[in-house]
Amino acid sequence: MAARAATRPEILAALRRADAAKDSVAAARLKKLYDATPEAPVEEEYRLEGYTPQVMQDVQSIASDAMTRGFGPGNADAARERQPGWIETPADILGSVVGSPYKVGSKLAGMAYGAGEGALSEYGHQENWIPGVDELKDIGAAGVEGAGLGWLGAKVGEWFGGSRAAKDAVADQPYPTDASLRTAADEAERLAPGGPRSADLQDRVSRVGDVRTAASKGRDEFAHLRSGSPEEAAEFAKIAQKKALSPFAADQIERLSIAKGGNVDIGRLARLALDLKTTGGMGTAGATAADLLGVPARLRSVPAREAERAAALVRDPRGIGLTPDPATIDKWRSGASKLFSGYGGAP
Repeated sequence: MAARAATRPEILAALRRADAAKDSVAAARLKKLYDATPEAPVEEEYRLEGYTPQVMQDVQSIASDAMTRGFGPGNADAARERQPGWIETPADILGSVVGSPYKVGSKLAGMAYGAGEGALSEYGHQENWIPGVDELKDIGAAGVEGAGLGWLGAKVGEWFGGSRAAKDAVADQPYPTDASLRTAADEAERLAPGGPRSADLQDRVSRVGDVRTAASKGRDEFAHLRSGSPEEAAEFAKIAQKKALSPFAADQIERLSIAKGGNVDIGRLARLALDLKTTGGMGTAGATAADLLGVPARLRSVPAREAERAAALVRDPRGIGLTPDPATIDKWRSGASKLFSGYGGAP
């Protein structure tokens, strides 16, 4: 097996050692060998050292191109051609996010931000300063795509940020569960039977039980719950009134049952639909379907999230942990919107 020929950097290093050792014969021989050895490609020389700086240079070039939306100096086309998508795309996203000092404050803002990012990046990567008809179509299409991705990113960020903030908020509650409240009430009764703290906690345990029972029966039950504070009363009223029906609508729902195959009075059904619309009842398709299928209002279930919020307010009247930290939601919304828009704006 033939020995590998020395590269110019290796010969140069040996030449320097010979000069340092004052070995003129070896130095003269190495200088001739150095002059006679052709230069190797930059990638090959560095690959012999165990790393390839070309990748880093390309990543920097791509990220810089994304950061300037194609308006910066230089041309990143060669770098993009050399690198696979799993290197190019993250570099694009990184550059676009770093180059975006704006904060996305809502889904609408995310849509506007994404539209601007997509259109600007597409225009910046066009060859002509004055785009033609086809180029204008491409810019418009990129704006539409960016708008959708920006909105979606903001939505995903709000959901994820809200879930994170909610978990943090629950951890701040002194009684995060019904069981923890009962445990505290039992301990207070053991330490000071009949004392003010014991009485307060026992009363809260009782009202939490009423909330759970009301949630299993329907929204109307919340209008009759005993509250321990104005905040509780307001929460109960909000649950009871949400998607509330007028007396006429409630009566017709009790009478009309399409699900049971009964005779349907078209006129009465039309009046019912008009009444629901004018009174603001039935805000969701599911609730509307429940009404038209004859599900009595008193059997309308209460979402677990609403019931838990009411119970949490009873467990702790101060409402600690009921409002997630807006800053956490803002951070995730803005970050996700930028990530999605950066992905969509990549050329």
